[in-house]
Amino acid sequence: MFQELDERINYVATKVLHLGDQLESVNTPRARAVEAQKLMNHFAEFLSPGPLLAEVFTDKTRVTVNCDHVIIKVVCFCTFCLPRPHIRYILK
Repeated sequence: MFQELDERINYVATKVLHLGDQLESVNTPRARAVEAQKLMNHFAEFLSPGPLLAEVFTDKTRVTVNCDHVIIKVVCFCTFCLPRPHIRYILK
């Protein structure tokens, strides 16, 4: 009886691990897409003629950290989306 219970627990644990792997493989691209969307929204606001209202631009205590964070995201985005010669041109 205990062996049967142990086998059933192992079977369920294997299924749970497989399901977790599947969820992670779906969530990673979705998280990247969400971050890309936020980045594009920040760029759109930055390029718009009106005042900058997003906290990333207006929080004076964090503006340097926020800008560094946005720059890192841009470089990462360019690394994935642009051919290598374009990246070298951007980073000069």
